[in-house]
Order: sequence, then C-alpha cells, then structure tokens
Amino acid sequence: MPSRIETYRVSAYNTAKQSENKMHDDTVAKRFGFSGGLVPGVDVMAYMMHMPVARWGRAFLEHGLIDARFVKPVYDGEEADVTAAENNGVLAIEVKSRGGLCATGSATLPASPPPFSLADYREVSAVAERKPVNAASYEVGKWLGTTPRQWAGEAAKDYLADIRETDPIFAREGLGHPGLIQKVMNRALVDNAILGPWIHVGSKMQLLSAAKAGDEITARAKVTAITTRRATASSSSTHWLSPTARRRWRIAGTSRSTSRANRRRLNSLASIGGGGDMRACVSRVMVLLAGVLAAGIAPVSAQSTPKPPPAFMKSFAPPTPAESIEAPMSAKLADRLAKVWFDTADPACRASKSLDQGAYQKLARTMLAAVGDHMRQLAASAHDGPKAEAQFAAQAGRGATDELQRLSGDAVVKQFLVLNRNSRAVEQTQTYLENIERALLLSRVPTRGRASPLATGESAILLEIEKVSEAPLNYVDANKTKTMNRFLELMLMAERSVQDTSNRDSLLTWGPGKLMVILEGPLKGYCVMKS
Repeated sequence: MPSRIETYRVSAYNTAKQSENKMHDDTVAKRFGFSGGLVPGVDVMAYMMHMPVARWGRAFLEHGLIDARFVKPVYDGEEADVTAAENNGVLAIEVKSRGGLCATGSATLPASPPPFSLADYREVSAVAERKPVNAASYEVGKWLGTTPRQWAGEAAKDYLADIRETDPIFAREGLGHPGLIQKVMNRALVDNAILGPWIHVGSKMQLLSAAKAGDEITARAKVTAITTRRATASSSSTHWLSPTARRRWRIAGTSRSTSRANRRRLNSLASIGGGGDMRACVSRVMVLLAGVLAAGIAPVSAQSTPKPPPAFMKSFAPPTPAESIEAPMSAKLADRLAKVWFDTADPACRASKSLDQGAYQKLARTMLAAVGDHMRQLAASAHDGPKAEAQFAAQAGRGATDELQRLSGDAVVKQFLVLNRNSRAVEQTQTYLENIERALLLSRVPTRGRASPLATGESAILLEIEKVSEAPLNYVDANKTKTMNRFLELMLMAERSVQDTSNRDSLLTWGPGKLMVILEGPLKGYCVMKS
C-alpha cells in the first residue's frame, strides 16, 4: 500500500512579474487565454521538492532524483496543494490548484550519486551580446553557459520566503535550496538569446551534493533536441516533428556551486524542457515548415495575397486540417469535444432538433477542420515562398530542393515522414481544439467540462499523445543513417530560410476570440450556445 505524506499547502507567489518572459505578466498571459500571469515552473517544482526533503531530509539534497511535468498553470495568490504518496521507494507527487491537476512528478533516493565526469560538460560563457532568438540560438549540440549567480544572506532568506519553503533544514544547516539550481538552468536559455513569452513544461534533476547558502552557481548546458510537440523532447538528437511554431527544447546540463572558500562542488545534473509560446493560440499551427520558428516567435504578415510556398515543402508537406482530424488519436480528441458539447447543449433544444451524439461528433469534426483551415490561411500569409526558396538555394546549393526530393524517397526517410506526419496530425488537432476552447472561454461561453487533455491534465490520454509525438523522434534515434542525417540537415536549412523570410508583425494582434465568427452560428444551431 502506498504511504502518503501530509499534504503541503502553499499560497502561490509569482516571483517573475517583472521578468523579461511576459508569460508571467497578467496582461500578456490573459491575451493567451490564461487567467493571469503564470507562477514560474521552477517555483512550482520548488514547491514539489518540499515533499522528498520532508521524507528523506539532507540525503535527498545530496543525491536525490526528481522530475516534474507542468500540465496546467498555477496562479499568483491561489492555494496550491502538494501531495505525495510513496510506493516501493518512489514518491509520486502532484500539485493541485483551483480544483485541477497542475503538475505531476516523482522523486527517488538512489543509494548513491550516479557516476559522473565534469569533463563531459564543456564550459562556455554566456553570449556577450544577446540577440533576438532565431534558429541558430539553440541548435542541437550547442553548448550554453550562464552568468554566475548567488543568493547570499538576505537574498537566500528572501528566496525561501518567495517559494514558501517552511522546512527548517535550509536555515538550520545553511543549505541552498535546489530550486536555485533550476533557476540557473533556466538561465541557460535566457542568458543566450532574447526570448518572447515562453513556458517551462518540465524538468528532471539528479542532485549530486548539497549546495551551501550563498554559493555561486553556474551551469553548463547542451541542447540535445528540438521538437514542436506538446511535451518536451526526450532524446539527444535533432528532430522536427510538426509544422508548428511552438518550439520545444531539451537542455541537458550540470549546475555547479562554488563556496566562498573557492571549493568547487558539482551540485546537479538537470534537464529542462521549455516551450516557446509567442501567440500560443496561433503559433502552433503556423504551417510553414517542420519546426520553422524559434522559441517565442510567430511569423506573421498582413499580405492580402499569399505567395506560393517554397518548392522544397513538397518533400515534407504537413497534413491538411481535414486529414489531421482523421488520424486515430485526433479522432479521440474530436470525440472528447463532441461529448463536452453534447453535455452542454440544452436538452430540450437538442431533443426538438433530434440531435444525438453522432450529430455532435460530426459537428466537432467540422468545427475543428474549419478552425484549422482559418489558421492555415492565416499562416499562409506569413511567409514569402520565392524568397525562402532563393535563400535555401543560396545556403544549401541550387540542387538542394531536388536533393531533398530524392532523399525523401529513401526507405528510412519515408518511414520517418510517415511517423512525422502522424505526429503533426495530432499536434495540429490539439492546437485547433485548444484554440476553440480558449475562444469560448474568452467569450464567456459556459461549457460542461473541457475536452483538451492539457486543460484537464488526464495523464492517460496525454501519454497516448506523447507516444505518437515521440514515434518519429525515437525512429530517428534508431536510424541515424547518412541519408537520414543529410535529409535532416537540409530540413534545418529550409527551416531557417522560411523563418528568415517571414513577416513577424501583424498577427500579434490576433487572438482566439476571433474564432467566434466561425463557431457562433453552428454552436447556436446545435443548442450549445443560446440564440
């Protein structure tokens, strides 16, 4: 039987209201459909760390392992309940707020720290001059450094107060909280490029020794994957998994602290997953190229007549919205939306029109496809195909488009493209679904529940989606042929070409509320909204 630890209740505090990452700003976050600025993921993870410290004490700080996944926002001033149950040495941790699941994770206490060599992690400095993020900012294989930071004296006390930590071990033994290591690992992103709004979606951290309060902390990090799927990447190779603008990185690295006596200790191995989310409601369906946009940037345009797409897109064209919705996992999402709308519809109105569940399943598919078409057209106005094609030819050679086409006929590449297309289909459908629900939320249309698994935090279906999303990623890991590598290399060049030639201004005024012109009539006709 699992052994439960006493619930730990926290009054959440947004420590990043003045942050450069405007996802923590109330005004900006509300434009994305959130209730307000998000409490940073590193702080939510700090709340979670209270439980293994309560269970194992200093031993956890010296060689504990913890991972966390953030599935729903925690908001400033709201109460958050952290629960934990131990089973066979594994502490399963959950964070709930506003009645919903916000984060899940686990912690264990290995018998000893794992073998580790600092020499495996290259020491580099943070960039001298940060520039707006682009495809080269976080290239796979790139090493990243951070500016040294320390929290000493009052700063250390203030940090413990900010994360609402009540365990006396930190003050009593003069220890630094491991949440500080996560903050520095986040800086591996922030210290090396100027980002738009972005969201931290998960971390895994192996502690190797306990830090002292006031130690100087630096990080050595390496980008091990870039994807565009809903969770963070989970492999150490390059991946382009969907034609969306939400970019995800996995960064693996170490954090090290240096005491005042200049005694160096390695404190942790950590990986952070981040999701670029500039215009979260639009950017994830920008049909430009697989992973065409860097974190936090959505290419936008006010062109009245979209220019033709570059010829190289024929080699990895994404599925249409209608095709996306027919994928098995996508069909499940559509059926979830249909059930929410069926349950929401006025029963008398529904009966008068003889609307059964099958009718709502058709409605859900029709609306998902219509929203997808709308956003696809919006995206088409963002890029300049001829310019992208010219840049691609200049960088990769005049025959690169033909080479891409030829490589796409290779058996290994073909299978990758099949898996990638399935992954894109699910990602696109999730995006359409989330934007529909945000549109209804912003327009104050009440519904009986939510269909988006990201909103409900249902781990079973999230794992199903993750399995589909990871399939091409895992396939590439297992099939690193010369042809596959060259194909991915050309895709990266194509990605940069589209990004560099895209306009980035006008769609920043777009919001999911504008989808109501598509949704309102049908939803009133099907009794979901009042006429």
